[in-house]
Amino acid sequence: MERNIDLLRERFTEYLDAMFCKYHFGDVYMGAEDCEEMFDEWKFYDDMASTYDIWCANGATRFVLGDDYCDYVIKFQKNSDEIDYGAIECNIYRDAVAAGYADKFVWCDHLMDYEIPDEDGEIINVYVYKYAQCSYDMISDDSYDFHFRSYCEQEGLDMGSDDAREEWYSRDGDYTSTRAMLEFAENFWHMTREDLTTFIDFLNEHHVNDLHCGNWGYNDNMLVLTDYAGYGEFNERSDIKNYCR
Repeated sequence: MERNIDLLRERFTEYLDAMFCKYHFGDVYMGAEDCEEMFDEWKFYDDMASTYDIWCANGATRFVLGDDYCDYVIKFQKNSDEIDYGAIECNIYRDAVAAGYADKFVWCDHLMDYEIPDEDGEIINVYVYKYAQCSYDMISDDSYDFHFRSYCEQEGLDMGSDDAREEWYSRDGDYTSTRAMLEFAENFWHMTREDLTTFIDFLNEHHVNDLHCGNWGYNDNMLVLTDYAGYGEFNERSDIKNYCR
């Protein structure tokens, strides 16, 4: 797919300029300890959101900015962070394309190095991503439906029975963890167990961990990983086990 990076850069530069020059985002960016505090402390978010029709969100490590009229979003993080998660995802995505897994990951690329106005050359590495629907509740609900239905079919139980639900919760009841989400993805993608094992090998080779349901979404009705940089120092990450039943 052809993407006009120049237009995306122009669009998001306008938003970033407004954030820092009009809506005092620089104060919280420079002073906050992390992205969660950055978002919580930004008192002018509602003013900018209503004027520019933008929305913002945050994860544990990154700040997200988008609008309802664009199929792309940007992510950035504190420059003081030792790990550049956006750069990791760009490398993973390029390798995923080469390995035939491009449709399993949301597209991303480096968009620009943004220089914060009036902050003595402070640079933000900005990355652009294809927009995906990634509501935690939506993904967890879909995973729940799959796992509970599968359990009832396996055990010959009535899905409408309270006893069946109670039994499932007592024996497993997991539908949001990395294991549960990989099982859900295996079914959604119509993978064989061998295919899933090979895919998990790819994830382990790239130190991808922490694939709970908050890190997935839908892109054109296709289940994709939306946050796949993993978490923590590489040498402290554990491999994803092929623990799918």
